[in-house]
Amino acid sequence: ITEKKKYEESLLKTQKLLNDSQQLADLGSWELDLSTNIIQWSDSTFKLFGIENITGTITLDEYFNFIVPEDRDRVKAEYIEDVLNGTKLYREHKIIKPNGEIRDLFLWIENIRDEKGKAKKLLGIIQDITDRKRIERKLIQTNRELEITKNIAVENEAKFRSYFNNAPEGVFITNNKGKFLEVNRSALK
Repeated sequence: ITEKKKYEESLLKTQKLLNDSQQLADLGSWELDLSTNIIQWSDSTFKLFGIENITGTITLDEYFNFIVPEDRDRVKAEYIEDVLNGTKLYREHKIIKPNGEIRDLFLWIENIRDEKGKAKKLLGIIQDITDRKRIERKLIQTNRELEITKNIAVENEAKFRSYFNNAPEGVFITNNKGKFLEVNRSALK
């Protein structure tokens, strides 16, 4: 009996360590039984979705209902593809938590097959990547703004060059010591 008790205590300690690690990394784990379409979620997966873990499971349809409407059809199609053809896969989509908050998720999925090659379950890890996606979107926006600024600068430089070169009066550019750096044709006359 003491061996069994030690094993149970060790198992509980390991489970707590896993849950704590998952929460710290904004990770969760899950397992989908394809014969029942029931998904077993870790405690931290429930927390990522903003719901209380009452049963430890949800149905596949309940999961699809969390996905934002604009991603839902794509995710359902990917799910079918994953079950039919997938082995190890990586997916991203957005969910809506019960409080209305939208979160970006990354999924790592492994398709477990039986001895005949038929998919029997999907195992996965899920990570909240909302902060990373927010930074990526900001970086893309900043790059767009820099490109616009660069184009304006190039356009203004071209206008300046045209004015400088075609001005009827002499125009010149000097440095802070009065040394001529550039003069136009009219200044040479």
